[in-house]
Amino acid sequence: MSNDDLLQGGEGEPAPAMPSRARAPAQVRASNRSDPRQEPVPGERLVRQRTQHSDKFHIDPRKIPSGMTYEYKRISCLGQADPFYEQDLAANHWSPVPASRHPELMAGSTEGTIVREGLQLMERPAYLTEEARAEDDMAARQRVNDQQRLMAETPEGTLSRAADPRVRPSIRTHREAMPIPND
Repeated sequence: MSNDDLLQGGEGEPAPAMPSRARAPAQVRASNRSDPRQEPVPGERLVRQRTQHSDKFHIDPRKIPSGMTYEYKRISCLGQADPFYEQDLAANHWSPVPASRHPELMAGSTEGTIVREGLQLMERPAYLTEEARAEDDMAARQRVNDQQRLMAETPEGTLSRAADPRVRPSIRTHREAMPIPND
């Protein structure tokens, strides 16, 4: 028996009546309400905002105020607060985003701040974030350059790899430059 036969109630039998609440209305309109706590309107078809393959920490960039950046920052680890890390966040001008600004990110009350799995949504001016990213990029490039320099050096008292052009270095490296994606 096929699925179609089951829907028809078997071979030659009429399909069982579906309860009225399970019938889809003729006119269904999809809804992407920003506040999921609102009661559905009759005839409204709800659309899931997040699937199992989506990023539960994603925030629509259009909802971030101009000139600001958002990041989730750790507020506890294994239930323990870290006051030194909190001081670092404050020193780098991170401040909590009020829940009232983004009620769609909250399941209950819109008072307080937005916390998800031990991480709090925080904001700071974009120019500070760009400055910090530039420092991180420079530090990463410096580490690569340091390692390349170390591979070219020889231990004290041994023949320099650059001393005689006929001597080929035993260490061969390949360098591949790839662009670093901007967030």
